[in-house]
Amino acid sequence: METSQKELNNERQMKMDQLSSPLEDNRLTIYTCSNDIHGTFLLLFSSSIVEEHQKYIEQLQGTLSEKDNERNSLSERLNTLELELQRTVDDHTWKSNEYEESLQSLTQERDALIEQQATHSKE
Repeated sequence: METSQKELNNERQMKMDQLSSPLEDNRLTIYTCSNDIHGTFLLLFSSSIVEEHQKYIEQLQGTLSEKDNERNSLSERLNTLELELQRTVDDHTWKSNEYEESLQSLTQERDALIEQQATHSKE
């Protein structure tokens, strides 16, 4: 029993070592893993499939990077527009206040002139 367990462990270790080494192109590697005497799992690894997946992942990473750059650019543009809008609102508020002050001043001048004319016509 111990001998067969050691053989299984050695076989498992060899297969693990085989998996960790680089795969050759178009080579099919079969990895057999035994958790107990009755169960055997077969996992198929194909280097061409792995390469296809790696290329696809790289493509997705490139797309993600482009989207991140675009998002950052749009975020910067939004910040710039928000600053411009805030300046415009501040400028509008300042001009409105100035207009209100001028209007009040002109209204007071008009009222003073009307009062002065009314006083002058009474005399």
